Amino acid sequence: LAADLLASIVEAWQDCILDVPVLCHHLLRLSRSKDLDLSQLAGRALFEVSRTFPVVFLRTMATQTVNKTRSEKWREQALLAVGTLIKKDRRVLLKEGVMKELISAVLRPLDPSEPAIRKAMMPVATSVLQTLVQRAPMVSLHQKTQRFAAAEGRILRCMI
Repeated sequence: LAADLLASIVEAWQDCILDVPVLCHHLLRLSRSKDLDLSQLAGRALFEVSRTFPVVFLRTMATQTVNKTRSEKWREQALLAVGTLIKKDRRVLLKEGVMKELISAVLRPLDPSEPAIRKAMMPVATSVLQTLVQRAPMVSLHQKTQRFAAAEGRILRCMI
């Protein structure tokens, strides 16, 4: 019930939410619940939080995708939450600072210095990257050379 209520009021009460990263963490945990209703409601609330606080949400999920103290499933769920934001609300991609954080959240688990995390997260990260390329006209991926480029505002930022 609380997750459902939060999903419906988060935008209106955004000034009253003091610790967004902790809220994201708890909603991510609840979205992994075995109780299907709770899982769906928490997922909806997490999505609404991600729409309202996209930069903080993306930083939080980026941290969770490489958190070695968490399970592989937890890290995957964090990255899938980023994918959900891309799929359901591409307008958020146009907000200032979002593209940089989004790319960081998706590419961070692919860091070659962490081969175990990279190997485990490769399928999910690839899927989220493909979704990003399909949904965002300012993003491009050249498959052959594995070059990735994204534009944000007037400044072109290239990420490889």
